[in-house]
Amino acid sequence: MIQLNSLKARLQNSVAARGGVPGDGQYEQAIRDAVADFNNAATRMKVTSLAIQSGTATYALPDDLVKFVKLQSLTHHDPTLVISSDGLIPISPGFEEFVNIEGVTLRITPTPTYTMTRELWYGAGHFETEGAYAEMTEREAAIILLLAQSITLSFQANVAAGALTSEQIGDERVTRESIARDTQKQADGYLARYREAVKGYVGTLTITE
Repeated sequence: MIQLNSLKARLQNSVAARGGVPGDGQYEQAIRDAVADFNNAATRMKVTSLAIQSGTATYALPDDLVKFVKLQSLTHHDPTLVISSDGLIPISPGFEEFVNIEGVTLRITPTPTYTMTRELWYGAGHFETEGAYAEMTEREAAIILLLAQSITLSFQANVAAGALTSEQIGDERVTRESIARDTQKQADGYLARYREAVKGYVGTLTITE
């Protein structure tokens, strides 16, 4: 388990605020944005069970779902039979079932007329609960912090660039331009390191069921 406050403290130590930037909220937002990016880039495969009920079309999805993969096939060896807890249910040879994701809900069309448990395969991400990421490892946290550092340095670079005006001349303008350029270069460096780290991390992933 990794605490959000711990990640924020590590980020503040690595990218010190300059002129109030990043602010406290920006540090936290940078971490959350970095976690969201990592979730999409390095999704973990998970399997859970859905208790399908006759007459019920919609079901709550797991909180940590990032990507839907598949819902267990309704039929097994015989495409005309559903093996449910209510017994064998015959279906027509041309029967089609559609699964749609509607926000945090899964919808099955047509509405099931059977009761059974079906496995749901999905890509999982890190989900913040009570200020912590329960399943995040230290290795993942280190990778995520690389992107958070890039984001917060970009905040500072944007502020430095925004402070440039046509009235500023001589050494002052040169200094401001240099700060903006060098800070963005640092941000780009952390972004490149993050992308390389993600590539290495994804190469070690395995699917667990």
